[in-house]
Amino acid sequence: MTVNTRSRRQGLSCPRVIKEKGRRRLSRLVKQNWRQTVAQLTAQYNAGPSASVSEHTVQRTLLYMGLCSRRPTHVPLLTKRHRQLRLRVRRLPGEQLLPSCTAGHTQAGGGGIMLWKTFSWAALGPVVVAEQTMKAANYLNIIADQLHPYMAFVFPTRNGIFQQDNAPCHKARIVLKWFEEHTDEFHLMS
Repeated sequence: MTVNTRSRRQGLSCPRVIKEKGRRRLSRLVKQNWRQTVAQLTAQYNAGPSASVSEHTVQRTLLYMGLCSRRPTHVPLLTKRHRQLRLRVRRLPGEQLLPSCTAGHTQAGGGGIMLWKTFSWAALGPVVVAEQTMKAANYLNIIADQLHPYMAFVFPTRNGIFQQDNAPCHKARIVLKWFEEHTDEFHLMS
């Protein structure tokens, strides 16, 4: 007597309602608009010539095809309108960077601010907002207008040392020439 050790359910399954041709059609519907919900896809699929299927069948078929529901890549949306736009997209693995599967964002609200600041152990210096890119001429204006009076106030005996890094505007000829002209007031350490 031979005993069948296979499970009764193994190999016994219902035939798929959506066949290969239907899966190709469903794939085309998804690629037309990645942000459609299962209900919208089902309505579009059922509007075609094929037999009507349920949302559950469409959902199972999408999962079988590898089209899982995922969030668009990097979507830190902030406003109420943006929160309403937080939709999901259906995509295959490896398609996360396609333009239709991504949503743009600006980190930290966009923009930035550049400040110039000086300080010493004796006192804090002024904070200057740099309105444009820090070029040699802009840096020279800040040094002449802000640093020179600050060093004269904090170091009245003219023994102060000013230290800066090697940024391109710090090494410019006009800036270094200005520091050479004022070496009797304070020393430059680069």
